[in-house]
Order: sequence, then structure tokens, then C-alpha cells
Amino acid sequence: MNDQAIRTSNLDRLVEHIKSEGIEQAHREAALILAQAEEERSRILDEAQKQADALIEASAQKVLKAEQAMTQRLKMAGRDLVLSLEEELVKRLQSFLALKLAEPLNTADLKDFILALAQGFSGQGPLNLEVTLPPEVLTRFETSLIEAFKSSLAQDIKLKGDPKIGAGLLICEQGSDFFFDFSANRLAQWLAGHAGPRLKELFEQGEEPSP
Repeated sequence: MNDQAIRTSNLDRLVEHIKSEGIEQAHREAALILAQAEEERSRILDEAQKQADALIEASAQKVLKAEQAMTQRLKMAGRDLVLSLEEELVKRLQSFLALKLAEPLNTADLKDFILALAQGFSGQGPLNLEVTLPPEVLTRFETSLIEAFKSSLAQDIKLKGDPKIGAGLLICEQGSDFFFDFSANRLAQWLAGHAGPRLKELFEQGEEPSP
């Protein structure tokens, strides 16, 4: 083989070697690029997942707080409803009692009631009592009341009428600003007030969940 042929052969081998090295380098660079790209893809996916999880958690917290607030509002609305029902029932009971008390307080039995009250006052010594009645009741029973006081208690009594008293009476010592209110409305208010706690107990029992 002459020198020219040898040089040509060596050149071919060199070219092939360069090609081979270049291809391997290209493969290595491509593999590195792919690895870096995969790493970046994983990082981006992880970051996106973290952000998604954070958004889901924040949304869940908002929903939970909204549900808790709604539950609290419903409880408060329920309590307000129960309280308003209690108040309405007490008012109706008071009106009913006032209506029922009005009739016996405006009949002849009223005379015995007033005498019994006066006897309680007389235990503290002689008093000049003043009794305020509804005008129509005063007209009907004024004479008999005065006579009853004189015969039963040997006392005089001052009677007067006041249209503000629908039924019942006010009683006090003459000249005193302090009086005892035995009007139908006041008695009904007192009775309804005592019944109120019991009504509240019944409502609270009704609120308890069934086992």
C-alpha cells in the first residue's frame, strides 16, 4: 500500500472516529437535556400540586367556616324564635287571665275581697283606707261597700272611680302615694310572670333531641 492510500485510510478512520465521538456527545447532551427537562417537569408538577392542595385546603376552610357560621345563625334564629314564642304565649296568657279575672272582680264578690284586704290592713291599727274602682263598679257597689265597712270594721272608707282601671281595684291609706294594685291587669301580669319560667322549661324540654 502506497503512502497516498495509507493517508486516505487514516483520514477515513479519523473522520469515522470524529463522527462516532460527535454522535456519542450528541447522545450524552440529549440525555442530559432530557434529564433536566424531566427534572423541571417534576418540579413544576410538584409546585402545581402544592398550590392546588393549598387552594383546596383554603376552600375547604372557607366552606367549613361558612357552614359553622350558618349553623350558628340557625341556632340563634331558633333561640330567637323560641324566645318570641315564649313572650307571645306569656302575653296571651296575661290577656286571658285579665279577661277571666275581670268578671269576678266586678261582681258582688268584690265586696268580700275588699273587706278581706281591709282586715289585713286593720291589723296594723286604725287606717283610713281609700279604694279606687272602675266607675261603673263604684256606681253599683258604693252604698253596700260603705255600709259593710261600717258594720264589719267600724271604719269609714273613701271610694273613688278611675276609668283607667278596667277591673279590680287599687287600695291605699288616704293621703299616701303608695298603693296596692289589685287590678285585673296587674294580677294577670303577676300570674303570667309566675307561669313564664314553667313555660320556658317546657320549651327547653321540647328543644332537647330525641334519644
